[in-house]
Amino acid sequence: MSIQKKWNAYSTSRELAPHNERSVINRVPKVLQVSSDFLYGKVRQDYCGGHGLIVKESSSKKYYPFITSTAKDAKDAWITEAASYVEQDSKVSSVQTSASWRLPNQRELALIVVAAPELLRKTGAQVGENTYDYNDTFIYKKECEGNMFGHDWKNRYRASIHCRTRFSINSGLDGNGSYTVYGYCCYYNENGSGQATDTGFLGLMSIGYNNEWLGYGDAGYAGYRCVRDIE
Repeated sequence: MSIQKKWNAYSTSRELAPHNERSVINRVPKVLQVSSDFLYGKVRQDYCGGHGLIVKESSSKKYYPFITSTAKDAKDAWITEAASYVEQDSKVSSVQTSASWRLPNQRELALIVVAAPELLRKTGAQVGENTYDYNDTFIYKKECEGNMFGHDWKNRYRASIHCRTRFSINSGLDGNGSYTVYGYCCYYNENGSGQATDTGFLGLMSIGYNNEWLGYGDAGYAGYRCVRDIE
């Protein structure tokens, strides 16, 4: 899916160089293709550690994990997880672009949030007729908190996606102690049911203390929605 606007051209065929929001790299190409889905891994199966011994139930859950990496890898690595994305049934041919999939910069992510927010909503994958748990986009693992009478499976979320752009001021202080403002990301709030909302918000990733809901932890873990330039 493409967002087609006439901006000053800035095109790349690889991951963007490390930069902050003031850099010339933080620009938008003439035509930007956004991946049709988030970056998922292969079907994963998590197992219960011994609950449900009295009531016989399945001791495992299958689902599609939301692929994540640390903030440092997203901002600094020469090749990120985005390079592994494969677009299914792409309407853009290899004749139109030789570019690799990459992380968006801050302005590209802001453009998507404002102009095409539907691209940041939960979608869910489908594989044949299998009934794997794939409806909650941001699951990265499942844990059972049940007892001997039955299972109680809980989804663990990382409800944010990376962009490539750091923030030019990288440290601060709050009531919990020191933290680092690592850079920009798109995050999703929690609704009353404990799941991610459908609407993404552009914000700053502050790490150094544990945020259970957003799943950043101390390393700034988040997922991927990839982009590439169209020549």
